[in-house]
Amino acid sequence: DENTLLIMIRQWNTISRRQDSLLQSLKTRFPDTDLSEYIGFYCLRNHDELEQSGPITEQIYVHSKLIIVDDKIAIIGSANINERSMRGNRDSEICAIIEDTDVVDSKMNGKPFKASRFAHGLRVHLFKEHLGLS
Repeated sequence: DENTLLIMIRQWNTISRRQDSLLQSLKTRFPDTDLSEYIGFYCLRNHDELEQSGPITEQIYVHSKLIIVDDKIAIIGSANINERSMRGNRDSEICAIIEDTDVVDSKMNGKPFKASRFAHGLRVHLFKEHLGLS
């Protein structure tokens, strides 16, 4: 529908298409870095088929968000990665940044690494849950 298309266009512009987009800001700050090795943007969609009209799909909106950075920091909250949330004067958002000083031995890129106990444990727990391994 027209409203969904407009939302998707605005999200795409905020993330990567405009001069002041999130991705363009990162490219300016880190010009020699292949950002695709560090960041990706994804959208959940559901799919179904209606008897009368055939296949349909729509974007799934999830209000809560979580990011785990290098098994060191966890950010949990409601902020979106878009202009409305990041400007600070439009949508009301809240986030908790959890930076744990209690570390555990781990590996990063095959090398020994000291990970935050909370961030590492949360990531492992969520991977097991979502992969059906718990």
